[in-house]
Amino acid sequence: MVTGRTFRQFAADLTSAITLAGITAGRGELVMLHAAALADTGTGRTVALVGRSGMGKTTATRRLGATLGYVTDETVAVDGAGMIVPYAKPLSLIVEELPAPKHQIGPDDLGLLVAPASPTLALVVLLDRKPNASTPKVTPLSHAEAIIELAPHTSSLCEVRQPVSRLCGILDATGGAVRVTYREAGDLAVVLPALLEQPAIRKTWRSVLHRGTEPSSEEHSHLHGAHSRVLKRAELLDAVEIPSPNGQDPELIVMTGQGVVRLSGIGPAIWHALATPCDLVGISERIAPHIGLPGGYESHLLESVEKLRSHGILLDA
Repeated sequence: MVTGRTFRQFAADLTSAITLAGITAGRGELVMLHAAALADTGTGRTVALVGRSGMGKTTATRRLGATLGYVTDETVAVDGAGMIVPYAKPLSLIVEELPAPKHQIGPDDLGLLVAPASPTLALVVLLDRKPNASTPKVTPLSHAEAIIELAPHTSSLCEVRQPVSRLCGILDATGGAVRVTYREAGDLAVVLPALLEQPAIRKTWRSVLHRGTEPSSEEHSHLHGAHSRVLKRAELLDAVEIPSPNGQDPELIVMTGQGVVRLSGIGPAIWHALATPCDLVGISERIAPHIGLPGGYESHLLESVEKLRSHGILLDA
């Protein structure tokens, strides 16, 4: 039951309750971004504006909603086909001459256009609002960069099947995420129309979540001595290998119960080496043919292993 001492308080609490109910209903099925979204009224191609509080999502929604259809200013819920579940809730606005809380003002009252019934996600923008930005700047992001930045702005991502793979698929379909550094909402109106036309890109990543068969305890004991510390992979929600932007060794994006982690450098090689459990000497023997090991590598290897353990990616076998 939702109650409030004033109508404004009731409206704010009711909006929050409906939003929470919608997020709960979509858990495990939909990728849900904390973002505003606006759609081309002719094609239904939709831009999701992602960013922390203060990055201007609501202000941009009001400005862009005069030419693009209003989809939501709260949660962009995307299904497996890239379709968005519209949620044209009232906008939560601060009205300076009125007391808190934020006031719920309907999109019709703000003159926002109605979005097509079946919008499709076509662009993911991470907003970077800077008061001193002279002109808007568009920076393409690699999938690894985008996923690390998007993950904190999602709801129940860990409950989605193969969550990192789902995010990679969304990024492929939308031509890859971009960061837009801007000063005012009008700057976005200048750059977004062209960005909404960017085509999908081909898949370059691959899922690598293949659980190997662990050797028996007897095999553990003779890998490199009965007293060696044997390590194994932790159970992960997802793991995806992504080409590195600089053309060097690929990166690994993994999701544990603690969150999303980006592995580069020696990290992916260590993870691949532990397809079956082994100790540090075994890891070094397995990765040496692939990446080489310089003199004095032992301390660096141990440090990298401990870092993976701290992120919940490796465990003692």
